[in-house]
Parts: sequence; structure tokens; C-alpha cells
Amino acid sequence: MAKVGVLKLGNIGVSPLLEHLLDERADRGGLDVRAWSSGTKMGEPEAALAEEVNRWGPDLSVLVSPNTVLPGPARARAILKAPLLIVSDGAARKAARDLERPGVGYILFTGDAMLGARRELLDPTEMVLFNSDILRVLSVCGALRLLHQEIDGVLDQVQRKASPLAMPRLVADGPTVVARAGFSSPYAHAKALAAYAMCEKAAQMAHEACFVLKEPIQYVPLAAAVHESVRAAARLADEAREMEKGGDRVYRTPHDKAGGTQRRRGLLGKPEG
Repeated sequence: MAKVGVLKLGNIGVSPLLEHLLDERADRGGLDVRAWSSGTKMGEPEAALAEEVNRWGPDLSVLVSPNTVLPGPARARAILKAPLLIVSDGAARKAARDLERPGVGYILFTGDAMLGARRELLDPTEMVLFNSDILRVLSVCGALRLLHQEIDGVLDQVQRKASPLAMPRLVADGPTVVARAGFSSPYAHAKALAAYAMCEKAAQMAHEACFVLKEPIQYVPLAAAVHESVRAAARLADEAREMEKGGDRVYRTPHDKAGGTQRRRGLLGKPEG
């Protein structure tokens, strides 16, 4: 039995359903997954949740958080025992080398854009709408498949008792992510690349709107533009998937009961490979 402990400090697009990626039908044998969440706050007091994860004794810990160079995530990184996988957004790229220590890996999603966290724009409804849009982009474009495949790869090593573990260290940009989506249509592939690139640009705009600009007349429209960009990207991603569905060429990678991964093409297709 392999145990995976997921610690969520704050929230990024890949956070809400991360633990469900590993056992989507709740019938995967040999795996126990538990998640701890600090809610929206991600300061040093919240990082103390890492002690609870350690006490559970996982074979693999996963820390998912915005910008892991901030004090809270940095504290959690110091507490969590290896093997540890850090999942974060593009803001963590500047500290990628600091994340490289034995038994520690990372996946940094450049298209996991921060929302426009300005009070004039953001209310609970807008927050949920934004996250549903960014989640659609990350799912269709291959980011979430990349994430579960990389975690599955580490779990396979754990079950084989490999030592030391080869941990992923990836900056997940557009080409890296979309390569995992498995599109059969080059036009669907291009639409997905465009959608992810739009979210990368949205991430840059969000940083400026939330941390650089000081006047509401400047930052409010830009924060709104972030949300409009991600909404447009979600529609584009939807178009890419609909193209695959129209040709009955959707690529699926379900887990089987033993924890392996099947590969299927088409709604009634048989497993490949």
C-alpha cells in the first residue's frame, strides 16, 4: 500500500482536484491518498499543517501552493519529509534551483494564472468562475494529465522500492503540457497551445494588476482583463476537445484497479498497448 499525503497551502488552478487525479473512480487498489488544506491563507502558521502530514507517514508528500518562495510554502517545504513533490505556478521559477535537493522534485505550471485578486473585481462568484475556467484549460491542454502521470511515475518507483527516487523537475510550459494531451488533430493541438499561452499571458497581467499597479483606474481593468483572457482560453480549449470528440479521437488515460494506466482512443475503443 502506497500512501500519498497532499498539503494544499492557498490555492492554484491544479489544487482543487489534485488528489482525485490519482484515483478518479475510487477503485484503485494499493493506494491511500489524503489531503490537508489551509484554505485560502498560506502563511507560516498554516505551514504547521506539514507536521500532520509527516505524522501520517506518507511514502510521497505533495505540496501544492502558489509561489513556493513565499514564507509559508518555504516553511512547509522545510518541514515536509522527502520524498516530496512541489507543485506550483510560474512565479516559483525564479527559485527552481532552491527547490533542488535530494528526494525533492517540482512541477511548475506556467499557465496556472493567478486570479485578479482585487476587491473591486473579486467576489466569491467571480472566484469560482475564474477557477472553473482555468481548470478547464489545464485539463484539456494536458497539464493535469502530466501531473498525474508524473506522480504515478514516482509511485511506481516507491512500489519497486527504488532508491534513490528519480523525482520530476519540470517547468511545464505550453509545448511540455500539450504534448501530454494526446491530440490527434493538429488544429486541436494548435488551439490548445494558444489557450495555454493565453493563460501564461494572463499570469503576467495578474502579477502587474495585483502587485505593481497602485491606482484603481489602472489595476481594476487589468484584473478584469485577466479573467476575460482566461475565459476566452477556456472556450478555445473547449473547441480543441470538441474537435477530438467530433472525430471520435479523444485520448483517455484511466487508472485500472491495480494502479496501472490504460490508454484509450475513441469512446468505444479498447485499451492500447
